[in-house]
Amino acid sequence: MRTTQTLSAASLVALASACASAQITAYASGLRHRAVGATSSLDVTERRLTACCIGSSGQDGVEIQLHSQVGGGVGVDIGQLLQPSPSSREIKIRPKGWDGTIKGTLRLISNPGAPGLIETYDFSMVPGVTSLHWALYDPAGNELASGESAGPILDWTIDVPQTGTAECNKYYSFEGPPAGTAARSADEGFFDRVISVSGLTPDTITNVQSVSVTPRTCLGCPPPFVDLDSVAITGSGMPTITLNDAHLLSQGSGGSVGKPHKLWGTGAAHIEEFPIGDLDDDGLPDLRYLVSNLGSSGQDGVAIDFGSHGGGGGGGSGGATWSVSGNCCRGHVILMKAFDDENGEQARVMRGTDPASTDNTIACDFSMIGSPECLVEFRDAAGNAVYTRMLPPGEPVIYTACDDTAPFEKFVSATHPATGEVELRHHLCGDTNHFRLVDGTSPPGAVVAAFRPVTGSMHQTARAEITGSGISQFDVALVGNLPPVAPPCDPDLNQDGNVDQDDVLYLINVVGGGNNDTGIDPDFNQDGNVDQDDVTALINTVGGGGCP
Repeated sequence: MRTTQTLSAASLVALASACASAQITAYASGLRHRAVGATSSLDVTERRLTACCIGSSGQDGVEIQLHSQVGGGVGVDIGQLLQPSPSSREIKIRPKGWDGTIKGTLRLISNPGAPGLIETYDFSMVPGVTSLHWALYDPAGNELASGESAGPILDWTIDVPQTGTAECNKYYSFEGPPAGTAARSADEGFFDRVISVSGLTPDTITNVQSVSVTPRTCLGCPPPFVDLDSVAITGSGMPTITLNDAHLLSQGSGGSVGKPHKLWGTGAAHIEEFPIGDLDDDGLPDLRYLVSNLGSSGQDGVAIDFGSHGGGGGGGSGGATWSVSGNCCRGHVILMKAFDDENGEQARVMRGTDPASTDNTIACDFSMIGSPECLVEFRDAAGNAVYTRMLPPGEPVIYTACDDTAPFEKFVSATHPATGEVELRHHLCGDTNHFRLVDGTSPPGAVVAAFRPVTGSMHQTARAEITGSGISQFDVALVGNLPPVAPPCDPDLNQDGNVDQDDVLYLINVVGGGNNDTGIDPDFNQDGNVDQDDVTALINTVGGGGCP
């Protein structure tokens, strides 16, 4: 028997609106943002994105696509929630894993006439969550209070002082734990003011700058987070949603234990995370970030925030480590800038090829801290100094490029083993390449070139910016303790935020030769063929059977 379904005009308009918003995308901080619901525009200014126009359904907003094994975060402007209003307003944040399922819902609610804002953490949709561990911290990172709340839902009231500033940025981060723990935390902080929290203890807790909430799972249950595909931020009762400073997280080496580094795109660059091999020989895979969409401005690239833990005049042996790969063509330049924990630029390292030859060059510049000349010390594999030279401004060191078997060159900001001075080191990436100076001198056995200022001194590198010109893309790798994970699947093939029968219908259409608007890989079971077996595998996953 044939059945006919008739859609009303209002339904058709709503469907058209939803389809239109699904196609609206923009890049901010190098990450792809996608409009969801009836959102009609995404406006980007530097690292700030505003989504308009937000209706009353609670489904309108923006999704940040992270595709990360470690996590990511974003600042949300909650200024509109703090203004008087005759109706309730709400902002909802939902992280989604690579399996297409929602990993929790964070709600921030403002009710007319009620003091403060209500904040709710809801992990009831995550199987096995038995309790939530919470902790409150002051601006210095000291713990003010902590506790355990039974069940998967926790709420409290926060009082945000009015400062005369309409904007109030609330920072949400979904990040991996130290090795050996199963849960992941949802951290937030008020960058511009401290708050008071009530409802967790008998007394109101003041001077709060940040909060962490960690879901605890039952014995033998899977962890609530194993990766982070995207974060959706939706709202109601307000015309717009504004996001700031979206970023990826990386368990990089150096710096504060257990504190992931932050990465984001600069200029017009796009960044994507990929797992790679074991670069630091610790038995665990490391992370590679593809930095693409580079123009000719020299401003497009990636920033890495190592945190303020590296500050100081060279005390301690910790530092920051990153690796770069990207040899392209004559005349290309990759510029690396090092900043201290007060955002002061300390050094520049320029890596590229000579336009008139095939020579690879690296040059240092410490003029911003008062040292026009640069001292370079070459060291062998055991760390022994084999040759030292003071370089005049702009004079480079020449070296042979890495081959395809070891494409990454490592850069380290660390302290000199004898003097304690902070220096920038360039490590060659193989046994076949070597350094030489412009006068032809080739330091014997040198595998490291360590650069430091002749006068003045550097502080540890808290942030690095790496930009490129004359090249379409480059890779950055950060080494660290990334646990091995099986390749995931995302059954949300039509990218509507849900895993359901519509995804099966979408795949059937693509397998049959129809349009693939979301650009998914139709070989869902990864057997090398696109056929009915992919549809069968997807049906099993949608039904709760896991990835093929």
